[in-house]
Amino acid sequence: MKNLLLQLAGPAGRAAAWLLDNAPGLLAVLLISAGAWLIYPPAGLITAGALLLADRVADRYPPRRDQPGGDDR
Repeated sequence: MKNLLLQLAGPAGRAAAWLLDNAPGLLAVLLISAGAWLIYPPAGLITAGALLLADRVADRYPPRRDQPGGDDR
């Protein structure tokens, strides 16, 4: 039993770290979609799907870095 707990400690820690890193974004999606659900239930589902899809697309692009010597516009 102790060996099993030791084997699960690493993946559980990674899952907890992922959840803590993504908790603000997930909470925002939940609250926005819940608000839309109160107005019109299908709008809540559509809003949640669109926000999660936008988050996935944004994760695929690396962060922009300003080029040295360029103007900051």
